[in-house]
Amino acid sequence: MVVADDTVPRWMTSLCILDYQTVAGADKFGNVFALRIPVELSESLDSDPTGGRLLEAGASAPNKFFAEACFHVGSIVNTLAKVSLGGNSDVILYSTIGGAIGALTPIAFQSDVELVQQLELSLRDNRAPLCGRDHLNYRSYYYPVRNVIDGDLVELFATLVPSKQKELAEVLDRSVPEVFRKIEDLRESIL
Repeated sequence: MVVADDTVPRWMTSLCILDYQTVAGADKFGNVFALRIPVELSESLDSDPTGGRLLEAGASAPNKFFAEACFHVGSIVNTLAKVSLGGNSDVILYSTIGGAIGALTPIAFQSDVELVQQLELSLRDNRAPLCGRDHLNYRSYYYPVRNVIDGDLVELFATLVPSKQKELAEVLDRSVPEVFRKIEDLRESIL
């Protein structure tokens, strides 16, 4: 029985169940996403699996997933797995057809999210794209990027000249060593 479907057609290459209401998936265009059904719907389905409606042949599901996160990786993802790497939380590891291995990890504290988000925005504005393509447009190639911070871009902070690092750190109201320490802490939370 189909309980919910996505509002966007996707050519799936991999799927991973995260919890009772949430799945992570990848499509053939290089997008990774997390979809969730509303908690109220999940609770009502426990008592009535049809959700009060029967699905007719060929009709779409009566309920829709909500896109919690979406991110364009840039290569076809062929494997997704929810794993625990010894840290405090689970991580979604993915591998691509080109051989890259990546990780999606939750950031535990809102203050860390705000800091890294601000750093990402500052780097987008201050670092010229390699091929002349806008970073946000690239990461939102098929679907708008949502609730994901680009760790690859954040890691480029270390490649900036010291004067630019100091300038960006001042925008964040931090010192350069504090920014490096925060990036390192987030990286080590995965490993």
